[in-house]
Amino acid sequence: MSALPSKPVADAPATREKVVSILELLETRMLWSAAKQIISATGIHVSRGWQETLAHAREDFYSDAIWTSAFNSLSTAARWHTYVGNKHVSFFDLREQNEDAKTQVLDWALKRAVDDLRPILRHRPFDILDAPTRKADLEQYKTSAPRLLAADLQGGKMYLQFFSTRAYSMRESLDISKMSAAQIKLFEEYEEVIGVKTRLVPCFDTVVVDTNNDLVEFRIDFQPGMAEDRNNSAFARVMTEFNRATTKFFGQGAVGVGLMNLHPAINPMYL
Repeated sequence: MSALPSKPVADAPATREKVVSILELLETRMLWSAAKQIISATGIHVSRGWQETLAHAREDFYSDAIWTSAFNSLSTAARWHTYVGNKHVSFFDLREQNEDAKTQVLDWALKRAVDDLRPILRHRPFDILDAPTRKADLEQYKTSAPRLLAADLQGGKMYLQFFSTRAYSMRESLDISKMSAAQIKLFEEYEEVIGVKTRLVPCFDTVVVDTNNDLVEFRIDFQPGMAEDRNNSAFARVMTEFNRATTKFFGQGAVGVGLMNLHPAINPMYL
């Protein structure tokens, strides 16, 4: 796994509210089967699924040491997950461009990008781990362009982290026995009734300019149940924002040719 910008560590005792906030962010992204082991290792009570575990965390009492340790562990997991979890990955091979165009992209990433983007980051709406998770807060970003939250250079790779709100659909089996008498009558010939729920989620799309291998990597967030056309739309929006930035700072879009779609081969690394 490639290196990532340094992990956050609480510089003061963490509170219940900070831990619950991280858990709420993880709940929007991580399958319970994976998350429960991470949560259990922190000493926080683990119940049957996300909702019960969150309900207990909002009421339970622990020492400052446990809350702080839990925050450090969970915030690290959450931050890493925004960079490498739930991703469709594509690469642009900069060697497909002419030498001058390639050199401009790589030189900008290595020497100027972080400084150039600093004024934009001063006006970012929130830090990565403070991203909204509730529907009312997510709505305002539903139609806006992806927002840049972080720009870091490490190990010859520049990481740009974008945020946006997207909707995805999930199918759930409905309990017929809990329906009204009229509804039970309506579905009496059915063994199972499936409902489709649409949910807004915070999404993090990562652009990595790999100056060692002359590649630009796009890691586009997806969720179980998301239709492929929505993923493609997200890819196009992030590429547009990235090209908008490079055009502003050195006069050309960084990517557009040399796309390599390696979803089948690379996706298992990011699940």
